[in-house]
Amino acid sequence: WVVVAVALMLIVVAALYCKQVPDPQLSAPEWMQEYASWHRQHRNDPDARYLMYSCHDQMNGQKVTRCGGHGNRIKHICWTLRAAAASRRVLLVDWLSPEHLEEYLGPVAVDWRPNAAERAILADTDGFVPVHHLGWPDVGTAPPPVDVKYVRVTGGPPGKNADSKCYNCSGFHASFNTLYRFLFRPTAAFREHVHATRVQLFGGGAVPYVSMHVRMGDSAEGSLLYNTSRFLSRIR
Repeated sequence: WVVVAVALMLIVVAALYCKQVPDPQLSAPEWMQEYASWHRQHRNDPDARYLMYSCHDQMNGQKVTRCGGHGNRIKHICWTLRAAAASRRVLLVDWLSPEHLEEYLGPVAVDWRPNAAERAILADTDGFVPVHHLGWPDVGTAPPPVDVKYVRVTGGPPGKNADSKCYNCSGFHASFNTLYRFLFRPTAAFREHVHATRVQLFGGGAVPYVSMHVRMGDSAEGSLLYNTSRFLSRIR
């Protein structure tokens, strides 16, 4: 719980204490507002097709379907919002590992939470819904397979230049901040945890601070991600 909270805290803490932030639903680009309305209309449509970001325990350690770090996951979900709007699919976020995302973040303009029936479908090992690492096949040149009801993706966004890896997404632009705030709002429990941590560290909930994220080469305990000598050469 602590690891997840710290990782997500680095992503959202600045937004929590930002003053005079505009309503994300009113300040979003027109395509996002239109998609939010479309999503509400089609969320429970029996003929709807879905584009889902997934992370479950069984995929989090596998080489071809690993979920990735929390920052990459959030970026991929924001990318998936654009892809869902471009392909007219209902966006869902199915993040259960290492903790349920919904314990930390709730929906804003788009309700991306799977319902109980969808959870059962995703948990069915006999009728397992495939998960594509980064994106579906031919993600840059074709839409999600039209004959597949649930298209699931995981990992980080497919490529640094999202437009080159997202079919028909050129008209669906927005800043990462706009996309994030359109989708996510910290839960009350998470806000309280962040506030308590800031008070413990800095003596107050609104004390300014400067942070630095240093990557030392390991993605997890005992798992070498990069050559550490290369890291050392960069900081000399």
